[in-house]
Amino acid sequence: VPAGAQFTASTSAVVAYVIGVPVATTTTLTVSPLEAEVLGAPVTLTAVVSPSTASGTVQFKDGDDNLGAPVAVAGGTAEITTSALPAGGRALRAVFVPASLAAFTGSQSGGVSYLIAVPIPTAILLVVTPSGSAAVGSEVTLTATVTPAAAGNVQFKDGSTSLGSKPVVNGTATISTNDLAAGSHTLTAVFTPPSKLTHTRATSPQVTYVIVAPAIVTTTSLSATPASPRAVGTAVTFKATVSGTGAAGTVQFKNGNADMGAAIVLASGSASLITSDLPAGTHSITAVFVPTIAAAFTGSTSAALSYTLTAPVVTTATTLAASPVSPQAPGVAVAFTAGVSGADAVGSVQFKDGASNLGSPVSLTAGSAAITTSALTVGTHSITAVFTPTNAAAFTGSTSGVLAYTIAAVVQPPVPVNSAKPVVIGSMRVGTPANCLQDKWSGASTFTRQWLRDGKVIAQAAGVQYRLTVADLSRALSCSVTATNAGGSATATSAARTVEPGKFVSVTLPIVLGKIKAGQKLKAVPGSWGDAGGAVVRYQWMSGKTRIRGGTTGLYLVKVADVGGDIRVSVTISRPGFTPVTLSSAVVLIVMPRVVGLGAVGQTLSVSAGWLPPGTVSSFQWYRNGVAIARANRVAYKTTGADKGAKLTVRILVRKGSKTVATLTPPAVSVVKR
Repeated sequence: VPAGAQFTASTSAVVAYVIGVPVATTTTLTVSPLEAEVLGAPVTLTAVVSPSTASGTVQFKDGDDNLGAPVAVAGGTAEITTSALPAGGRALRAVFVPASLAAFTGSQSGGVSYLIAVPIPTAILLVVTPSGSAAVGSEVTLTATVTPAAAGNVQFKDGSTSLGSKPVVNGTATISTNDLAAGSHTLTAVFTPPSKLTHTRATSPQVTYVIVAPAIVTTTSLSATPASPRAVGTAVTFKATVSGTGAAGTVQFKNGNADMGAAIVLASGSASLITSDLPAGTHSITAVFVPTIAAAFTGSTSAALSYTLTAPVVTTATTLAASPVSPQAPGVAVAFTAGVSGADAVGSVQFKDGASNLGSPVSLTAGSAAITTSALTVGTHSITAVFTPTNAAAFTGSTSGVLAYTIAAVVQPPVPVNSAKPVVIGSMRVGTPANCLQDKWSGASTFTRQWLRDGKVIAQAAGVQYRLTVADLSRALSCSVTATNAGGSATATSAARTVEPGKFVSVTLPIVLGKIKAGQKLKAVPGSWGDAGGAVVRYQWMSGKTRIRGGTTGLYLVKVADVGGDIRVSVTISRPGFTPVTLSSAVVLIVMPRVVGLGAVGQTLSVSAGWLPPGTVSSFQWYRNGVAIARANRVAYKTTGADKGAKLTVRILVRKGSKTVATLTPPAVSVVKR
């Protein structure tokens, strides 16, 4: 409807608008596996949203905590799998959030209680009897022990083949079998608990077990190299060969009924023995095979092998000498030399101390062999030399007579004895030397000294004299002396003395140099003192008894305000570990300007010249008995009759720029009549 006549009325087109009602949804939650799972195992949560046409996301929750990001709903379901649920009871739920609140309502599932369990770890050990091996058809018993003892079942296995399952009773399970085939078997036991929530599954370590076939009959043959006969001392190799594929065991070589050394392990069907110890004569040698597993192989003995050794041709004799001759002290190197008779004898000499070998055999060279040792202990030793020929068929062995050799004990002197402890001598002040003296000993051959600070060793301080340092201040200083001889060492330590601060000595007073007037610089010469190394010098200029502010260097500019006063410099000398010393110079008087002229009527008085510092100006006012004299404001003043008997003074104002820096009044002048 227009407000004025200039407009016509009008009506809009129709707009259709629908006010819709969102479709209600429901959400249900299932968890797989049902009810519980072990810690770290995957758990799948599935949410079903009805109606299935609803679109949106599902947020899975553990209590109030989100389980990952929201999952989109597809075909009415959303799913998540997680291995991160913590141990204990969980409250799981699913919350559906629609993509459009105008189309569908949100909903959430009921809570699902779920348990994440931590099972008790178990271990299992398998024992097989009889141990190691058994013949085909023998009964073999497998016993599994579960720790800790828990209910469940044990699956016994031969490789991947099951031998049967048995329940665990009081921590053990047992199964017996006689069905194992010949050969090597890998046996294990696998424990499975009634519930994986209470105990873990466990597999035993593997046990290798051998089932042997019926015994194989063996035969043993024997050969010798070189062939018989041979001379005594010849190295002969006896070789036993055992038939029977895979035979395992040992061979005992025998000379008649006597064993020839220890049994030898069969290797690749044979075993060999090398010996040069058989005496002259004919020997009946046999080889006896003993199998490792009697159920697998039979034992066997070779036929006797006759072997003859003949006596040697050349007889030898061995002599023995020692250098140096007996007796000697412990640790002395002694050379024993053996001489072997018999032209061109070849072999080695074993030196012996009683029944014990002295080192290894020594090859004979040009009829002699020698050994040197310093290991003989205190006492008398029975030394012999035993010659063994390389070819016993050519030379006989021989042994020297016994050489008695004595190692005499060395009598050590008693350790040094201290009769007077050392004394620390000195002023015991920092910077001065201290001496470690006056100790007395008996029986000593060498001495070493060591300085101690609070009972602890001072590095690189091992002489008679030690110069005290800042580190020693207020500490207890002592010295120890160690006396040594062949019998040992003894140490004596002095009484401790406390170190005091050092003192400056030979001190001279500072002096002041320069023109003693305002505007001039004065120089402080600090004087001299002993023990100056590392000393610090500080200055303080004084006006009377007052410290001059800023006057802390070696130079001082005299001010107008100092005129008529006294100036001195105070010098403080300090050094770490020393008592500071403060010295003062003689007093320097700063000359006051004075009134010059005759103090009589009609005479001219004036202020002395040359005292005014550069850059300043002055003005004057003359006074009669303290009253200013009119128009008497110049540097000079001519007295009048009015001044007779009066005291005249002049006040001097010193200015620098527009600032008055000093007001001076020289001593008064009395005026008399001429």
